[in-house]
Amino acid sequence: MKTLEQKKLTFSICRKISQIPPEVWNKLSDPAIFGFNRSFLQALEDSSLYEEDPYYLIFHTNGKDLAGLAVAYTLTMDFSHFDRDHPESVYKVLNQWYPGIMQIKVLECGFLTALGKGFHRSGGEPHTFMTNLTRALEELALDNGADIILVRDVPESAAEQMREMKKRGFLPLRGYPLAVLDLHWGSFEEYYDTLKPGRRKEFRKKLRKLDTYGMEVRLLTRWDHYIPQLLEQWNEVESRSDYHHEKLTAPYFARLQDTPGTDSFILGLFEKEKLLGFSLIHETPEELFCSYVGLDYEYSQSRNSYFILNLKILEEGFRRGKERINLGITSYDFKQLMGCRLIPQTYYVKSWRDPETTRGIQKYLEDSIPRTITSHSSFKEVAYPGTDLEKEASSPSPEPSRPDPFERLYSFSRSHILKFLNLYTFFPEFESAQTPEVFYKGRRILMMGSNSYRGLAARKEVRDAAREAISRYGTGCSGSPLLNGTLDIHQKLAGALAEYTGKEDALLYSTGYQANLGALSTLAKPGVVVLMDERCHASLIDGVLLSRARLIRYKHTDMASLEKKLREHRGSSLLIVTDSLFSMEGTTVPLKKLVSLKEEYHARLMIDESHAIGVIGPRGAGLAAREGLSERIDVLMGTFSKSLAAQGGFIASDNSLIATLKHESRGHIFSASLAPPLIGAVSKALEIIGREEEQRLILIQNTAYMADSLASLGYEVTRSEGAIIPLYCRDELLTFALYRKLFDRGVFVNPVVSPAVPKGSELLRITLMATHTRQEIDKALQVFREVKTDNFPQNEKEKNER
Repeated sequence: MKTLEQKKLTFSICRKISQIPPEVWNKLSDPAIFGFNRSFLQALEDSSLYEEDPYYLIFHTNGKDLAGLAVAYTLTMDFSHFDRDHPESVYKVLNQWYPGIMQIKVLECGFLTALGKGFHRSGGEPHTFMTNLTRALEELALDNGADIILVRDVPESAAEQMREMKKRGFLPLRGYPLAVLDLHWGSFEEYYDTLKPGRRKEFRKKLRKLDTYGMEVRLLTRWDHYIPQLLEQWNEVESRSDYHHEKLTAPYFARLQDTPGTDSFILGLFEKEKLLGFSLIHETPEELFCSYVGLDYEYSQSRNSYFILNLKILEEGFRRGKERINLGITSYDFKQLMGCRLIPQTYYVKSWRDPETTRGIQKYLEDSIPRTITSHSSFKEVAYPGTDLEKEASSPSPEPSRPDPFERLYSFSRSHILKFLNLYTFFPEFESAQTPEVFYKGRRILMMGSNSYRGLAARKEVRDAAREAISRYGTGCSGSPLLNGTLDIHQKLAGALAEYTGKEDALLYSTGYQANLGALSTLAKPGVVVLMDERCHASLIDGVLLSRARLIRYKHTDMASLEKKLREHRGSSLLIVTDSLFSMEGTTVPLKKLVSLKEEYHARLMIDESHAIGVIGPRGAGLAAREGLSERIDVLMGTFSKSLAAQGGFIASDNSLIATLKHESRGHIFSASLAPPLIGAVSKALEIIGREEEQRLILIQNTAYMADSLASLGYEVTRSEGAIIPLYCRDELLTFALYRKLFDRGVFVNPVVSPAVPKGSELLRITLMATHTRQEIDKALQVFREVKTDNFPQNEKEKNER
C-alpha cells in the first residue's frame, strides 16, 4: 500500500486480475468504459502477451472507500515502425551502430490488445484522483526504467480532468479515432435498404464474390487447427499497417479460446477449407468490438475479403441485438463508406527519460498517426456523415483559445527527438582552442569541422598581436564607428583589406553575417531585382529580404538558369549576388561566365568570398583574385571568422560606394566597433596569409588526399577547390547518427541538414586546417573505415564495381 499524504489518497497494486476481489472489480469497472471482463483479462495474462505482469491500481479515499481504478503495463515499442520519413535502410545502419536505438520502453495506461479508457474514477474529487494517478504512473515509470509514459484513448469529455496531467508535463496528441457504427436500424436488411442506391449496388457487387468463389463466413468458437494461419495472416496485416503496437502470439490465440467466459469469437472467411481471412471479435453487453483482422493478401483483393468480413460483423451485431459495432482503428475510408462515425481519441504523453524532450515525442507520435480527410455520406435519408478529423482540434483543451505570439517558438520540437535518441549534435562545449586536436570533457578529439582553414586562431603570433592591441587600446571601443568607435587600427586594417582584394576601399562590420545584412539592405532597395544562387548563405538572403527588393533565385551555379532570369527581367535594375565558394557543398561559381553575363545585361555583382579567402588564389585573396576579375566585380565581401582567425566581416568596393555605406548602412552605423584585440588578430593573420603560400598549398593537397581516401572507402564525397569536403548521407537521421558515431570515436565533423541544404542532400561537412598533419588525417580516415557499414549509402563508383 502506498500513501500520497498530501492528497489523502492511497492506492494498492495488484499484478494479477485474480488478486482483485470480484466485488471490487465489479464496483470499479464499467463495461461501457473498460469493455472487457475478468476472463478476457485472465486469458491475456496467461498468454504472456504482456512483457511483464500488468499493474492494476486501485485507489481509495480515507483508506477504505473505493475511488477509482487504472490499468497500466510496460511494453517495448520499435519507434522506427512509426517513422515515415526515413527508409528501412537507414535503420539497418543505425541498428548496426546503436543496437536497439529505436526500442523504447513505454509505460502505458490502457489495455493491451484492446481499445478502451485505461482509468475510471468512481468517487472522490476529480482533481485529487488525476493528480495522484499521474504521480502513481510516474512512480511506476521510475521503478520500471520506462522511457516514456503514455495514457491512451482519453475521450474529449475528459479533457477538463486531464488538466492535472498537463500540469505535470504531459502533452496531448490526437490518437487513433474509433470507427463506430450505431445500430439504430431494426435489422441488417433495414440498414441495407437505407443505403444510397450507388452504395448498395457497390456492396451487392462485392458480396457476390461469396458465390463466385464458393466462399462462406463461419463463426468459430474454437480455432485450434487454425492458430498458425491466424498468426501468419495477422502478422501480414500488421507488417503493412500504420499501427505497430503489441505482438500477438500463438499462446494468445490459444488462451483466448480455452479460457471460459472471454466472450470472444472469430469470424473466418473460407474458400472450401482454406482460411482467407478472419476477424477476432470481443462481445460486451452493448457492442461487438473487432480487435484484430488477418488476411491472406494473395487472395484479399480479388475476393474483397476485408469488405466481406466487416459486413458480416455488422450482420452479426444485428443478429445479437447489439447497440453498436466497434470496428477499431485504421482503414477509415472503407469504414466510413459503411457509415461509421469516427470518434476522436486523445493520448497524453510524457518523456520520462528526459522530460525536456516530451514535445518531440508528442510530435513524433502524432505525425505517425494517419489522418482521414474523407467524409462519406452513405445513406439516402439518414444524416450520418463520417467525421473529418482534420477539422478536429489536435490538442483538446478546456481552456479558451487565445492567440500567443510565442506559440510557434514553444512548439519547436525538431531537436527533441534527437536529444531523446542521444543523437543531438549541436552546441558541443569544447575546452580548448580550435587546433587540429581539441579537448571535449577531458577527451582528445580530432577537429575536422573548424573554419579556421589556415590554423591561425591559436597561433602565437596572432595571440600576441591581440594581447598587444589590448595593452594599447583596451578591450573594447565603447561606441559605434560613426561616433567615437573608430581607431587608427580600424582604418589601417580597412586599407590592407582593400589592397588585398584589389579594391579601392573597405568597410568593417562586427560579424560576417552583419556585413551581408548591412550591405545588401542598403545596396538593394524596392524596385531592384536581386538574382541569387539558390544555395547562397542565409545572411545574403536576409539582407535582401530586409531591403524589400524583389528576390529571384536561380539554380545552383547554373549560368543558363541565371541568364534566363536576366533575360526575363531585362530593363530592370539588376543585382546579382552569389557566394564564390559555397560553404556546405564546397562548389565554386563559374566566375568568368558570371561576370560576362553581368556585363551583358548591365547588372551589378556582389560576391561573398568568406570561404575562399585564405584558401584560393594568389596570397589566398579569393576566387576573384585567382581569375583576375576583382576590378570587374562591384562588391566583394569577406569574413574574419574563417581563415582570418577572429570575428567580424568587411565589404570591399570603390571609394564612392564605401563612403555611402559608411553613412547609410544601419548594420555599420548602429553597431559597436570591432574590439581592438580582434583587429590586432585579424591584421596579423592577414599578414601571415599573404606571406605563407606554402601553407595554403599544403591545405589544398591535404584536402584532396582526404577526399580521395574517403571516396576509396565507398563514401559519397566530392572534390572541392577549397578546404571543404562534403560527405553525403542524404538522410537527416543518418547524418546525425554518423556524426555521433564519429564523435564517439574521437573525430569531430559538422552535420548539415535542411534548411542549410535541400532535403535529400544532407551531409557531413569535413574541413581541414593547414596545420593538420598527414598522420592526423590518416588517424581520422581509420575511424571512417571502421564505422563504415555495408548498408551505408555507397558512392557511384563502388555501386558500379559491385
